[in-house]
Amino acid sequence: PIPATSTSTSTSTAGNTGGGAPPQFNADDFFSSALPASTPATTTSTRGGGGGSGSKTTTTASAQPSAEDLFSFPSPPPSEGEQKKGEKKPLTSSSSSSSSRARPPASTLPSRPASTAVVGDDREVELMKEKLKKYMKENAELRSRIRDLEFNDRLDGMEEEAKAKPAVRGGAPSSTLPRPPTDASAMFASNDSSEISPQAAVDSLRKTGSEALLRMCKGYQSKMKCLDVALRTADPDVALTVILFLRDTLHNDLFFRLISTRKSDLLSPMAIYCAYLKGNGHYERYHQMMDTLQRPRDAAQVLLEAMVKEKDLGKKAQRITRAQQYCESRGLSEEATACKNYLSHCKRTLAIEDFDKQAAESGEEEIWRQYPRQNIALASVYQTCVYCATYHPFTDKKKLSSVEGMRLENEMTEKAVVWSALRGRGRLRDFETLAKIPKKKGLLHKVLKAAVPLDYFLEVIHKHGGPQELIEKLAENIEDPVHRFEASKSFGAYMTAIQTLRDKIKSKAKAEELREFLVTSYGAVASAEWRDALDAALADRKVKWKA
Repeated sequence: PIPATSTSTSTSTAGNTGGGAPPQFNADDFFSSALPASTPATTTSTRGGGGGSGSKTTTTASAQPSAEDLFSFPSPPPSEGEQKKGEKKPLTSSSSSSSSRARPPASTLPSRPASTAVVGDDREVELMKEKLKKYMKENAELRSRIRDLEFNDRLDGMEEEAKAKPAVRGGAPSSTLPRPPTDASAMFASNDSSEISPQAAVDSLRKTGSEALLRMCKGYQSKMKCLDVALRTADPDVALTVILFLRDTLHNDLFFRLISTRKSDLLSPMAIYCAYLKGNGHYERYHQMMDTLQRPRDAAQVLLEAMVKEKDLGKKAQRITRAQQYCESRGLSEEATACKNYLSHCKRTLAIEDFDKQAAESGEEEIWRQYPRQNIALASVYQTCVYCATYHPFTDKKKLSSVEGMRLENEMTEKAVVWSALRGRGRLRDFETLAKIPKKKGLLHKVLKAAVPLDYFLEVIHKHGGPQELIEKLAENIEDPVHRFEASKSFGAYMTAIQTLRDKIKSKAKAEELREFLVTSYGAVASAEWRDALDAALADRKVKWKA
């Protein structure tokens, strides 16, 4: 026999006659065949004989535990009061399990009959549900109050910061900031009190100039919406502030991709950020952004601009070397050649500066005393041409100070050379050299022409007090009559202006305009000669003057 801990009696009756009802399934009998029990039990069975008679056999065996007891955990012993209450109202084996026990899975046990349902368990479940609902309600109210208090604290901090910082574009003073609404969660983009709506953040930035609310936008989508709202305001200052905030809080690749794809009808975040970088000299970040966006030619242009604007000799050499290496690695042959030419030009300027500095200190030539020189170390190509046209105008092209040599090496246009000669020789009042620059060109009617318009020759000569005959001669070679009249009037070639009125324009209104200009500029006495010539032209009957 198997030892058991409880006693139970089970009776199983089965008829051996055909047509009997099938036996019902009993969970206790099913588990008792395989699992041990701990209490002795008495089992009575009646087996039917061959003619419907039966014999009764009583045996003593070990009682098996029920399925409910098998899958439950042991409970603590009851107290004395519970034991007394149990004595008055004993429980049956089917209802002896308490709510503290763990129930077996529903798929392993048969369903409980309605007559044996435990009312106490359902009641406890209902009580637990009511307590949970009450706790959730109180917790929601508490979170709402905490959110309101946190929002008030942040708003107070904004007001203190706005008092210490001037407002953007004359915004409202900090004392007029709106107080939080009744439902503070309406200001936030989610239930998280640390996330604020992009519109509220940008509005606060425009009114107070403070970035406190802007710093609360932590998600990528929220930051992207902040940029869109800032672009819709059409305010470059607000847009730049938001762009810098995105730069500080996003990864470089993500930030570059964002500002290169977002834009509006009025503002482009890429253009605003590039202008900011160039204006503040942040060429490294500018180059990094263009290189990340796979725009090597723009990145090379940034390096070239940085090396040209660098004033320190040591840093300039490093920038030139880096720009040349970058251009060669990206296959940009033109930019790499430009770096080589610029490096050669820098060496040229340094050599010219050393030579002229020693010559000026010696004082042997008068030009250095009459026209003090300037330092041209690391100067641009055009500035070097103007300098050499001033102090070395007729140097052989094989020398470093030759303007013609620089033109050939740097592939300069003739117009640039003429401009440098105008500025350099005009400062020295070398009008004879300037007069030789224009050449007569044409098949039948040859006129003086140059790489730059003759107006600029008139301007330089008139500014430095050149001879009146040269001014009149250059003015006569301007082909367009109206242009010739206006240039002659502006630069003192008044006889040419009167002749142009009589031969080409023939307008009395223009003649009276010239007369009034002469009287206003020179007075009645000084302008008498020109006014007499104008009256003689108007009295000429061969000219058909127009009104």
